[in-house]
Amino acid sequence: VDIKNNSSDTSSIVVRMAIQDSLGAMIDTYAYALTLGVGNCDNAWAYGIMTNTLAPGASTTLTGTFAGGYQADYTKTVPKASGTIGTNCYLANNLDFSIISKIVFTVTNAKQNVADGYNPYGAGNGSNALLTIDNLRVGMCPSQTISIKQGTTSGTAIPNGQPATLPAVITGNAGTPQTFTIQNLGASNLTITGITQAGANAAEFSLGGLPSMPAIIAPGNSQTFTVTFAPTSVATNKTTTITIANSDGFQPSYAIKILGDGTPQPVPEINVRKGTASGVIVLDAGNTTMTNVQSGTSGIAEAFTIENTGTADLTITDIFLTGTNLAEFSLSNLPVFPSVIAAGTSETFDITFSPTSVATGKTVTLDIENDDANESTYTIVLTANGTLTGINEARSIIASSTLSPNPVSDIATVELQLNSVSDVKITLSDIMGKELMVVAQSTTNKTLASINVSNLNKGIYTINYFINGAAAKSELLMVK
Repeated sequence: VDIKNNSSDTSSIVVRMAIQDSLGAMIDTYAYALTLGVGNCDNAWAYGIMTNTLAPGASTTLTGTFAGGYQADYTKTVPKASGTIGTNCYLANNLDFSIISKIVFTVTNAKQNVADGYNPYGAGNGSNALLTIDNLRVGMCPSQTISIKQGTTSGTAIPNGQPATLPAVITGNAGTPQTFTIQNLGASNLTITGITQAGANAAEFSLGGLPSMPAIIAPGNSQTFTVTFAPTSVATNKTTTITIANSDGFQPSYAIKILGDGTPQPVPEINVRKGTASGVIVLDAGNTTMTNVQSGTSGIAEAFTIENTGTADLTITDIFLTGTNLAEFSLSNLPVFPSVIAAGTSETFDITFSPTSVATGKTVTLDIENDDANESTYTIVLTANGTLTGINEARSIIASSTLSPNPVSDIATVELQLNSVSDVKITLSDIMGKELMVVAQSTTNKTLASINVSNLNKGIYTINYFINGAAAKSELLMVK
Protein backbone atom coordinates (compact mmCIF):
# COMPACT_ATOMS: atom_id res chain seq x y z
CA VAL A 1 0.00 0.00 0.00
CA ASP A 2 1.37 3.38 -0.98
CA ILE A 3 1.09 6.27 1.49
CA LYS A 4 1.66 9.94 0.68
CA ASN A 5 2.27 12.83 3.09
CA ASN A 6 0.10 15.73 1.96
CA SER A 7 0.89 17.97 4.93
CA SER A 8 3.56 20.65 5.28
CA ASP A 9 5.08 19.00 8.31
CA THR A 10 7.76 16.32 8.45
CA SER A 11 6.41 13.78 10.87
CA SER A 12 6.93 10.23 12.04
CA ILE A 13 3.92 8.21 10.96
CA VAL A 14 2.44 4.90 12.07
CA VAL A 15 0.43 2.94 9.53
CA ARG A 16 -1.76 -0.04 10.39
CA MET A 17 -3.00 -2.23 7.57
CA ALA A 18 -6.14 -4.25 8.29
CA ILE A 19 -6.67 -7.63 6.67
CA GLN A 20 -10.34 -8.37 6.36
CA ASP A 21 -11.54 -11.81 5.33
CA SER A 22 -13.83 -12.31 2.35
CA LEU A 23 -16.87 -12.71 4.56
CA GLY A 24 -16.23 -9.33 6.18
CA ALA A 25 -15.67 -10.81 9.62
CA MET A 26 -14.21 -8.26 12.06
CA ILE A 27 -14.41 -9.77 15.53
CA ASP A 28 -11.46 -8.01 17.26
CA THR A 29 -8.66 -5.60 16.45
CA TYR A 30 -5.13 -6.34 17.57
CA ALA A 31 -1.86 -5.05 16.16
CA TYR A 32 1.27 -7.05 15.47
CA ALA A 33 4.49 -5.16 15.00
CA LEU A 34 6.07 -5.09 11.56
CA THR A 35 4.29 -8.16 10.10
CA LEU A 36 0.98 -8.84 8.49
CA GLY A 37 -0.87 -11.84 9.79
CA VAL A 38 -3.78 -13.06 11.77
CA GLY A 39 -4.01 -14.38 15.27
CA ASN A 40 -6.17 -17.16 16.57
CA CYS A 41 -9.82 -17.63 15.69
CA ASP A 42 -10.84 -14.79 18.00
CA ASN A 43 -8.93 -12.25 15.89
CA ALA A 44 -10.25 -11.83 12.37
CA TRP A 45 -8.35 -8.51 12.05
CA ALA A 46 -4.63 -8.18 12.03
CA TYR A 47 -2.43 -5.14 11.48
CA GLY A 48 0.89 -4.44 9.96
CA ILE A 49 2.64 -1.47 11.62
CA MET A 50 5.15 0.72 9.85
CA THR A 51 6.94 3.67 11.37
CA ASN A 52 8.62 6.03 8.96
CA THR A 53 9.34 9.70 8.42
CA LEU A 54 7.94 11.37 5.35
CA ALA A 55 8.95 14.78 4.05
CA PRO A 56 6.11 16.99 2.81
CA GLY A 57 4.85 15.62 -0.52
CA ALA A 58 6.83 12.39 -0.24
CA SER A 59 5.45 8.85 -0.53
CA THR A 60 6.37 5.47 0.87
CA THR A 61 5.15 1.92 0.53
CA LEU A 62 3.85 -0.27 3.33
CA THR A 63 4.69 -3.92 2.79
CA GLY A 64 4.19 -6.96 4.92
CA THR A 65 4.09 -10.70 4.75
CA PHE A 66 0.79 -12.43 5.36
CA ALA A 67 1.61 -15.50 7.38
CA GLY A 68 -1.36 -17.41 5.95
CA GLY A 69 -4.11 -19.08 7.88
CA TYR A 70 -4.97 -18.80 11.51
CA GLN A 71 -2.05 -19.50 13.78
CA ALA A 72 -2.71 -20.00 17.46
CA ASP A 73 0.87 -19.19 18.48
CA TYR A 74 1.05 -15.52 17.40
CA THR A 75 2.12 -13.18 20.19
CA LYS A 76 0.08 -10.08 20.90
CA THR A 77 2.56 -7.26 21.21
CA VAL A 78 0.42 -4.13 20.94
CA PRO A 79 -2.80 -3.49 22.90
CA LYS A 80 -6.13 -3.30 21.16
CA ALA A 81 -6.47 -0.18 19.02
CA SER A 82 -9.24 2.15 20.09
CA GLY A 83 -9.45 5.60 18.54
CA THR A 84 -5.68 6.16 18.47
CA ILE A 85 -2.84 4.55 16.62
CA GLY A 86 -0.32 3.66 19.29
CA THR A 87 0.95 5.44 22.36
CA ASN A 88 1.61 9.18 21.90
CA CYS A 89 0.33 9.17 18.30
CA TYR A 90 -2.96 10.36 16.88
CA LEU A 91 -5.14 9.62 13.86
CA ALA A 92 -4.41 11.80 10.87
CA ASN A 93 -7.24 13.36 8.92
CA ASN A 94 -7.60 13.07 5.17
CA LEU A 95 -5.71 16.29 4.61
CA ASP A 96 -2.57 14.92 6.16
CA PHE A 97 -2.05 11.64 4.35
CA SER A 98 -3.64 9.88 1.43
CA ILE A 99 -3.95 6.20 0.51
CA ILE A 100 -2.90 5.80 -3.10
CA SER A 101 -3.88 2.18 -3.49
CA LYS A 102 -5.25 -0.84 -1.71
CA ILE A 103 -4.74 -4.51 -2.47
CA VAL A 104 -6.98 -7.55 -2.72
CA PHE A 105 -5.17 -10.87 -2.60
CA THR A 106 -5.82 -14.54 -2.08
CA VAL A 107 -4.26 -16.75 0.52
CA THR A 108 -4.10 -20.29 -0.73
CA ASN A 109 -4.38 -23.42 1.36
CA ALA A 110 -5.51 -21.42 4.36
CA LYS A 111 -5.51 -23.46 7.52
CA GLN A 112 -7.60 -23.21 10.58
CA ASN A 113 -8.51 -25.26 13.59
CA VAL A 114 -11.89 -26.68 12.69
CA ALA A 115 -12.46 -27.50 16.33
CA ASP A 116 -12.78 -23.78 16.99
CA GLY A 117 -16.09 -23.88 15.15
CA TYR A 118 -15.41 -20.87 12.92
CA ASN A 119 -14.49 -21.32 9.26
CA PRO A 120 -14.67 -18.14 7.21
CA TYR A 121 -12.37 -19.54 4.52
CA GLY A 122 -14.44 -22.42 3.31
CA ALA A 123 -15.12 -26.01 4.11
CA GLY A 124 -12.07 -26.72 6.20
CA ASN A 125 -8.34 -27.09 6.20
CA GLY A 126 -6.67 -26.29 2.92
CA SER A 127 -9.34 -23.92 1.57
CA ASN A 128 -8.41 -20.77 -0.27
CA ALA A 129 -9.30 -17.39 1.28
CA LEU A 130 -9.80 -14.08 -0.54
CA LEU A 131 -8.52 -11.25 1.67
CA THR A 132 -8.77 -7.52 1.11
CA ILE A 133 -6.42 -4.90 2.54
CA ASP A 134 -9.04 -2.46 3.66
CA ASN A 135 -9.79 0.14 6.24
CA LEU A 136 -6.15 1.26 6.21
CA ARG A 137 -5.62 3.64 9.12
CA VAL A 138 -2.89 6.27 9.15
CA GLY A 139 -1.65 8.03 12.24
CA MET A 140 0.99 10.67 12.90
CA CYS A 141 3.52 10.72 15.76
CA PRO A 142 4.63 14.35 15.77
CA SER A 143 8.29 15.32 15.82
CA GLN A 144 9.63 16.75 19.08
CA THR A 145 7.74 19.92 19.93
CA ILE A 146 8.63 20.71 23.55
CA SER A 147 11.83 22.43 24.62
CA ILE A 148 12.74 23.73 28.09
CA LYS A 149 15.24 26.52 28.68
CA GLN A 150 16.68 27.94 31.85
CA GLY A 151 15.98 31.63 31.60
CA THR A 152 14.25 33.15 28.60
CA THR A 153 13.94 31.75 25.07
CA SER A 154 17.60 32.68 24.55
CA GLY A 155 18.68 30.77 27.67
CA THR A 156 20.35 27.38 28.02
CA ALA A 157 18.38 24.38 26.74
CA ILE A 158 17.86 21.59 29.29
CA PRO A 159 17.40 18.13 27.74
CA ASN A 160 14.77 15.85 29.23
CA GLY A 161 16.12 14.20 32.38
CA GLN A 162 19.10 16.53 32.71
CA PRO A 163 19.95 18.86 35.66
CA ALA A 164 19.67 22.63 35.98
CA THR A 165 21.65 24.42 38.69
CA LEU A 166 20.23 27.43 40.53
CA PRO A 167 22.39 30.13 42.17
CA ALA A 168 23.50 29.32 45.72
CA VAL A 169 21.34 30.87 48.46
CA ILE A 170 22.21 31.76 52.04
CA THR A 171 20.47 29.37 54.43
CA GLY A 172 17.32 30.84 55.89
CA ASN A 173 16.74 33.12 52.92
CA ALA A 174 14.77 32.79 49.70
CA GLY A 175 16.71 33.24 46.48
CA THR A 176 15.60 35.25 43.48
CA PRO A 177 12.93 33.37 41.49
CA GLN A 178 14.61 31.69 38.51
CA THR A 179 12.74 31.68 35.22
CA PHE A 180 12.24 28.58 33.07
CA THR A 181 10.68 28.73 29.61
CA ILE A 182 8.62 26.04 27.86
CA GLN A 183 8.81 26.44 24.08
CA ASN A 184 6.69 24.86 21.38
CA LEU A 185 8.99 24.10 18.44
CA GLY A 186 6.40 22.08 16.54
CA ALA A 187 3.77 22.86 13.92
CA SER A 188 0.73 22.22 16.10
CA ASN A 189 -0.47 23.25 19.53
CA LEU A 190 1.41 21.91 22.56
CA THR A 191 -0.79 21.20 25.56
CA ILE A 192 0.65 21.37 29.08
CA THR A 193 -1.50 19.37 31.47
CA GLY A 194 0.54 19.72 34.64
CA ILE A 195 3.77 21.06 36.19
CA THR A 196 4.69 19.31 39.43
CA GLN A 197 7.75 18.77 41.57
CA ALA A 198 8.97 16.08 43.96
CA GLY A 199 12.28 15.03 45.46
CA ALA A 200 14.45 14.79 48.54
CA ASN A 201 14.42 18.56 49.15
CA ALA A 202 11.14 19.46 47.45
CA ALA A 203 10.00 21.52 50.46
CA GLU A 204 12.87 23.94 49.87
CA PHE A 205 11.85 24.68 46.26
CA SER A 206 8.65 26.36 45.17
CA LEU A 207 7.00 26.87 41.79
CA GLY A 208 5.56 30.19 40.72
CA GLY A 209 3.89 31.80 37.73
CA LEU A 210 2.16 28.56 36.73
CA PRO A 211 -0.50 28.85 34.02
CA SER A 212 -4.01 27.46 34.38
CA MET A 213 -4.13 23.85 33.25
CA PRO A 214 -4.45 22.69 30.59
CA ALA A 215 -2.25 25.39 29.05
CA ILE A 216 -2.13 25.61 25.26
CA ILE A 217 1.12 26.84 23.68
CA ALA A 218 0.74 27.68 20.02
CA PRO A 219 3.52 26.81 17.54
CA GLY A 220 6.49 29.13 17.98
CA ASN A 221 5.20 30.46 21.31
CA SER A 222 6.32 29.84 24.88
CA GLN A 223 5.18 29.79 28.50
CA THR A 224 7.31 30.66 31.54
CA PHE A 225 7.25 29.61 35.18
CA THR A 226 9.64 30.22 38.07
CA VAL A 227 11.46 28.15 40.66
CA THR A 228 12.46 29.71 44.00
CA PHE A 229 15.09 28.06 46.20
CA ALA A 230 14.86 28.68 49.96
CA PRO A 231 17.31 26.34 51.77
CA THR A 232 16.71 25.57 55.43
CA SER A 233 20.14 24.07 56.07
CA VAL A 234 23.69 24.25 54.77
CA ALA A 235 24.30 21.60 52.10
CA THR A 236 25.39 21.21 48.49
CA ASN A 237 23.27 19.83 45.65
CA LYS A 238 19.88 20.00 47.29
CA THR A 239 17.49 18.55 44.73
CA THR A 240 13.95 18.44 43.46
CA THR A 241 12.60 17.15 40.14
CA ILE A 242 10.14 19.18 38.10
CA THR A 243 7.93 17.16 35.78
CA ILE A 244 6.02 18.76 32.92
CA ALA A 245 3.17 16.62 31.57
CA ASN A 246 2.43 17.56 27.96
CA SER A 247 1.18 16.40 24.57
CA ASP A 248 4.55 15.99 22.89
CA GLY A 249 4.34 12.54 21.28
CA PHE A 250 7.91 11.65 22.15
CA GLN A 251 8.38 13.39 25.50
CA PRO A 252 5.01 13.46 27.24
CA SER A 253 6.69 13.59 30.65
CA TYR A 254 9.54 16.12 30.62
CA ALA A 255 11.65 16.02 33.79
CA ILE A 256 14.27 18.48 35.01
CA LYS A 257 16.41 17.81 38.08
CA ILE A 258 16.89 21.11 39.91
CA LEU A 259 20.07 21.54 42.00
CA GLY A 260 20.91 24.25 44.54
CA ASP A 261 23.44 24.87 47.32
CA GLY A 262 22.46 26.20 50.74
CA THR A 263 25.36 28.32 51.98
CA PRO A 264 26.21 29.46 55.52
CA GLN A 265 24.93 32.73 56.90
CA PRO A 266 27.61 35.43 56.50
CA VAL A 267 29.10 36.42 59.85
CA PRO A 268 31.68 38.95 61.00
CA GLU A 269 34.92 37.84 62.66
CA ILE A 270 37.02 40.22 64.75
CA ASN A 271 40.79 40.05 64.93
CA VAL A 272 43.16 42.53 66.64
CA ARG A 273 46.80 43.23 65.89
CA LYS A 274 49.35 45.35 67.73
CA GLY A 275 50.66 47.72 65.13
CA THR A 276 49.47 47.78 61.54
CA ALA A 277 47.91 44.98 59.46
CA SER A 278 51.27 43.19 59.47
CA GLY A 279 51.63 43.40 63.24
CA VAL A 280 51.40 40.64 65.82
CA ILE A 281 47.94 39.20 66.48
CA VAL A 282 46.72 39.67 70.04
CA LEU A 283 44.05 37.12 70.92
CA ASP A 284 40.86 37.86 72.79
CA ALA A 285 41.56 37.73 76.55
CA GLY A 286 45.26 37.92 75.69
CA ASN A 287 47.88 40.45 76.74
CA THR A 288 50.64 42.53 75.21
CA THR A 289 53.30 44.96 76.39
CA MET A 290 53.78 48.56 75.44
CA THR A 291 57.03 50.50 75.29
CA ASN A 292 58.47 51.59 78.64
CA VAL A 293 58.23 55.33 79.16
CA GLN A 294 60.10 57.67 81.50
CA SER A 295 57.97 58.74 84.40
CA GLY A 296 56.48 62.17 83.89
CA THR A 297 56.60 61.95 80.10
CA SER A 298 54.35 60.56 77.39
CA GLY A 299 55.43 57.76 75.14
CA ILE A 300 54.71 57.55 71.47
CA ALA A 301 51.18 56.67 70.32
CA GLU A 302 51.17 52.96 69.58
CA ALA A 303 48.77 51.68 66.90
CA PHE A 304 46.31 48.82 67.25
CA THR A 305 44.44 47.42 64.24
CA ILE A 306 40.98 45.83 64.23
CA GLU A 307 40.47 43.44 61.33
CA ASN A 308 37.27 41.86 60.02
CA THR A 309 38.25 38.44 58.67
CA GLY A 310 34.61 37.30 58.37
CA THR A 311 32.07 37.40 55.54
CA ALA A 312 29.71 40.11 56.84
CA ASP A 313 30.10 43.65 58.17
CA LEU A 314 31.64 43.96 61.64
CA THR A 315 30.13 46.73 63.75
CA ILE A 316 32.24 48.30 66.50
CA THR A 317 30.01 49.96 69.08
CA ASP A 318 32.65 51.15 71.56
CA ILE A 319 36.35 51.05 72.47
CA PHE A 320 37.37 51.89 76.04
CA LEU A 321 39.94 51.26 78.77
CA THR A 322 39.48 50.03 82.34
CA GLY A 323 41.86 49.11 85.14
CA THR A 324 44.07 50.22 88.02
CA ASN A 325 46.31 52.50 85.95
CA LEU A 326 43.57 53.87 83.69
CA ALA A 327 44.73 57.49 84.14
CA GLU A 328 48.15 56.67 82.65
CA PHE A 329 46.85 55.28 79.35
CA SER A 330 44.85 57.17 76.75
CA LEU A 331 43.04 56.38 73.51
CA SER A 332 43.21 58.46 70.35
CA ASN A 333 42.30 58.29 66.68
CA LEU A 334 39.05 56.50 67.56
CA PRO A 335 36.32 56.10 64.92
CA VAL A 336 32.82 57.47 65.29
CA PHE A 337 30.59 54.81 66.83
CA PRO A 338 28.99 52.69 65.63
CA SER A 339 31.80 52.03 63.18
CA VAL A 340 31.24 49.47 60.42
CA ILE A 341 34.22 47.49 59.15
CA ALA A 342 33.42 45.69 55.91
CA ALA A 343 34.49 42.08 55.44
CA GLY A 344 38.18 41.89 54.56
CA THR A 345 39.00 45.43 55.75
CA SER A 346 40.34 47.01 58.94
CA GLU A 347 40.66 50.21 60.97
CA THR A 348 43.26 51.45 63.46
CA PHE A 349 43.35 53.47 66.67
CA ASP A 350 46.17 54.50 69.06
CA ILE A 351 47.04 54.05 72.72
CA THR A 352 49.56 56.26 74.53
CA PHE A 353 51.26 55.42 77.84
CA SER A 354 52.07 58.39 80.11
CA PRO A 355 53.35 57.08 83.46
CA THR A 356 53.10 59.40 86.44
CA SER A 357 55.42 57.34 88.61
CA VAL A 358 58.26 54.89 88.40
CA ALA A 359 56.83 51.37 88.50
CA THR A 360 56.86 48.11 86.64
CA GLY A 361 53.79 46.26 85.47
CA LYS A 362 51.42 49.16 85.10
CA THR A 363 48.29 47.66 83.47
CA VAL A 364 45.06 48.58 81.79
CA THR A 365 42.41 46.50 80.01
CA LEU A 366 41.36 47.36 76.48
CA ASP A 367 37.72 46.53 75.67
CA ILE A 368 36.34 46.50 72.11
CA GLU A 369 32.56 46.09 71.96
CA ASN A 370 31.37 44.57 68.66
CA ASP A 371 28.83 42.23 67.04
CA ASP A 372 31.04 39.16 66.59
CA ALA A 373 28.78 36.44 68.01
CA ASN A 374 31.44 34.72 70.14
CA GLU A 375 33.77 37.66 70.85
CA SER A 376 31.31 40.49 71.44
CA THR A 377 33.64 42.08 74.03
CA TYR A 378 37.23 41.65 72.83
CA THR A 379 39.59 42.25 75.77
CA ILE A 380 43.36 42.74 75.88
CA VAL A 381 45.47 43.42 78.97
CA LEU A 382 48.17 46.05 78.29
CA THR A 383 51.31 46.24 80.42
CA ALA A 384 54.03 48.91 80.51
CA ASN A 385 56.72 50.22 82.87
CA GLY A 386 57.30 53.73 84.11
CA THR A 387 61.09 54.20 84.20
CA LEU A 388 63.71 56.63 85.44
CA THR A 389 65.43 56.63 82.08
CA GLY A 390 66.28 60.13 80.84
CA ILE A 391 68.09 61.08 77.68
CA ASN A 392 71.54 60.70 79.24
CA GLU A 393 70.76 57.34 80.72
CA ALA A 394 69.29 56.22 77.44
CA ARG A 395 72.43 57.22 75.61
CA SER A 396 74.55 55.35 78.11
CA ILE A 397 72.75 52.13 77.25
CA ILE A 398 73.89 52.41 73.61
CA ALA A 399 77.21 50.64 73.19
CA SER A 400 77.54 51.43 69.48
CA SER A 401 75.53 52.34 66.40
CA THR A 402 76.34 52.15 62.71
CA LEU A 403 74.43 53.67 59.75
CA SER A 404 75.70 52.79 56.28
CA PRO A 405 76.01 53.63 53.50
CA ASN A 406 75.49 57.30 54.06
CA PRO A 407 74.69 58.98 51.65
CA VAL A 408 72.42 56.29 50.23
CA SER A 409 70.14 55.93 47.20
CA ASP A 410 68.35 52.67 47.93
CA ILE A 411 69.01 50.52 51.04
CA ALA A 412 70.70 51.71 54.22
CA THR A 413 71.53 49.43 57.13
CA VAL A 414 71.41 50.44 60.78
CA GLU A 415 73.02 48.34 63.48
CA LEU A 416 72.54 49.12 67.17
CA GLN A 417 74.41 47.37 70.00
CA LEU A 418 73.19 47.93 73.62
CA ASN A 419 74.82 47.35 76.97
CA SER A 420 71.66 45.67 78.29
CA VAL A 421 68.34 44.34 77.04
CA SER A 422 66.05 47.29 76.59
CA ASP A 423 62.99 48.46 74.66
CA VAL A 424 64.30 49.78 71.35
CA LYS A 425 62.53 51.81 68.71
CA ILE A 426 64.22 53.28 65.64
CA THR A 427 62.36 55.72 63.41
CA LEU A 428 63.05 57.77 60.28
CA SER A 429 61.84 61.39 60.17
CA ASP A 430 62.06 64.25 57.71
CA ILE A 431 64.15 67.31 58.49
CA MET A 432 61.09 68.93 60.11
CA GLY A 433 60.79 66.08 62.58
CA LYS A 434 57.75 64.35 61.03
CA GLU A 435 57.97 60.61 61.51
CA LEU A 436 57.88 58.81 58.17
CA MET A 437 58.43 55.20 59.20
CA VAL A 438 59.27 52.88 62.08
CA VAL A 439 62.50 51.16 61.10
CA ALA A 440 62.58 48.69 64.01
CA GLN A 441 60.86 48.10 67.34
CA SER A 442 61.71 45.30 69.78
CA THR A 443 63.05 44.39 73.20
CA THR A 444 66.62 43.33 72.68
CA ASN A 445 70.30 44.18 73.20
CA LYS A 446 71.12 44.18 69.49
CA THR A 447 69.22 45.45 66.48
CA LEU A 448 70.05 45.11 62.79
CA ALA A 449 67.58 46.66 60.36
CA SER A 450 67.36 47.76 56.71
CA ILE A 451 65.90 51.06 55.55
CA ASN A 452 64.52 51.28 52.00
CA VAL A 453 64.80 54.90 50.93
CA SER A 454 64.23 54.34 47.20
CA ASN A 455 60.79 55.96 47.42
CA LEU A 456 62.03 59.02 49.30
CA ASN A 457 62.89 62.33 47.72
CA LYS A 458 66.51 63.37 47.71
CA GLY A 459 67.44 65.27 50.85
CA ILE A 460 68.41 65.00 54.48
CA TYR A 461 66.51 62.80 56.94
CA THR A 462 66.93 61.89 60.62
CA ILE A 463 67.38 58.43 62.16
CA ASN A 464 66.07 58.51 65.75
CA TYR A 465 66.92 55.99 68.47
CA PHE A 466 64.54 55.53 71.44
CA ILE A 467 65.68 53.44 74.41
CA ASN A 468 63.07 52.49 77.02
CA GLY A 469 60.81 55.19 75.61
CA ALA A 470 63.36 57.97 75.89
CA ALA A 471 65.01 59.73 72.94
CA ALA A 472 68.63 58.57 73.14
CA LYS A 473 70.26 59.59 69.90
CA SER A 474 69.67 61.00 66.41
CA GLU A 475 71.84 61.05 63.31
CA LEU A 476 71.44 62.43 59.83
CA LEU A 477 70.91 60.30 56.74
CA MET A 478 71.43 61.80 53.29
CA VAL A 479 69.37 60.35 50.44
CA LYS A 480 70.89 61.01 47.04
